[in-house]
Amino acid sequence: HDLFLASARQDLVSIEQALVRRDYCAIQQTVHSLKGAAMIFRVPATVNAALHIEAVLNTGLAVDHAQLSAACVILRQQIELL
Repeated sequence: HDLFLASARQDLVSIEQALVRRDYCAIQQTVHSLKGAAMIFRVPATVNAALHIEAVLNTGLAVDHAQLSAACVILRQQIELL
């Protein structure tokens, strides 16, 4: 659990930095990895938050940055609760 938490916090920093740069590809890659780890460690709230970010990124339309930012805030809140 401690390993997952440390990794999730590190991923969150990477996601937030990529959000500032609007590097949506980097966000997608990191969120996908984080989601997989959350599945392995059975942390469903974090899995759901990651799925929400993936959904925002995978609409097939231009990324709604405000919606993505809000989804990242939810992810941060879920990780802070761990």
